[in-house]
Amino acid sequence: ARAGLRRTKLYVPYDAPKAMEMVYRTCRVVETETKPNGLLFSLEAESYVIDEIQRQRAIQERPVQERPGQ
Repeated sequence: ARAGLRRTKLYVPYDAPKAMEMVYRTCRVVETETKPNGLLFSLEAESYVIDEIQRQRAIQERPVQERPGQ
């Protein structure tokens, strides 16, 4: 990996389009592996970028629960 970049594998489900877009927009994708419900990326990026993608993925994966009165 180049200086300042972290190399990692990151799974992104198809139902997390913002996270998927961030991978392609902000990372150097080394390899992509197709999984049943998403893609497993081998990528290089700054640590803060990887952290943000993981946050986006978690937000989008969480099922939306309706609360009474909303």
